[in-house]
Amino acid sequence: MVLKLAAALSGLVLILFVGFHLATNLLLWRGADALDRAAIALHNQLWLPVAEVIVLGAIAVHFLTVLMLAWRNRQARGTQAYAQWQSKQTSWLQWAATSTVFSGSGLALFLMLHLRHFRWTPHDPGDTAALVIQTLHKPMLAIAYGLGATFLALHLSHGLRSLVRSLGLFYPKWAGVGQRLAIAIAIGLGLGFSSLSVLAIGLP
Repeated sequence: MVLKLAAALSGLVLILFVGFHLATNLLLWRGADALDRAAIALHNQLWLPVAEVIVLGAIAVHFLTVLMLAWRNRQARGTQAYAQWQSKQTSWLQWAATSTVFSGSGLALFLMLHLRHFRWTPHDPGDTAALVIQTLHKPMLAIAYGLGATFLALHLSHGLRSLVRSLGLFYPKWAGVGQRLAIAIAIGLGLGFSSLSVLAIGLP
């Protein structure tokens, strides 16, 4: 129970960060100036270093707890309780659940790529839009970022559902609604990030 709660709460922090990150980057659809102004304003906030430490801590906690839960589930396979749980899952959610470690590993690799381009490459916050467009305008990188968005949607399709269950949200009466809402949010976030690659590729 403690592991699930830690995974859920750290996941919640990361989901809020991803949502905020996407909302900021979607400003590119309004024009380069909109994203650059947001980037400058964000980098001038005194709380930004604290937020970054919190996000890094959430990543570490989430990574460790998910690995431990995956190992525990592997140990439980073959038991009657596991068989009963498995029989209640839809085929899509079964696949998403069993591929959590796979999608999480893909996300970790994508995170390294993302940090290399946008965090470890020195740039002025006022040139953020130009850097995004320059990076995603390259077909191979656009595909890589599209795959990253796919890994994100897949991971969240199970992660958000687990979050809803672990925190007791929508249960028991609205469990089905909560699960569908979780999947819708996961797909929405994935499509949102993918749209940035499509936008950059289409620009001259």
